[in-house]
Amino acid sequence: MKAISDYFVYKGKDVIYHKNEKNKVKTLYNEHSYGKDQVSNLAIRAWCTSKLVKRLATQPDMKPRHAMDFMIEEYNLQLNPRMLSRALKAAREEVVGNEAAQ
Repeated sequence: MKAISDYFVYKGKDVIYHKNEKNKVKTLYNEHSYGKDQVSNLAIRAWCTSKLVKRLATQPDMKPRHAMDFMIEEYNLQLNPRMLSRALKAAREEVVGNEAAQ
């Protein structure tokens, strides 16, 4: 699932889940005329956290604005600032550890 999420976020595509139907004819239309979108329904907080954990290893004092710039630069992805700050907090807890527990 992780590789699928990475691929669709990189390509700027959304995944649409259809209900299984026995009589549905499946046809592939490989031509697309629309541009890349800067949002993805697979860019969830857990996905963002996994990407930020790698960056926090080298930049432990990363701020939410720097995380937003990183996501735009690396993945061409515009995220909700609240979700990104929560993902940054979760990534920081994963890298540094929970301060209250220490």
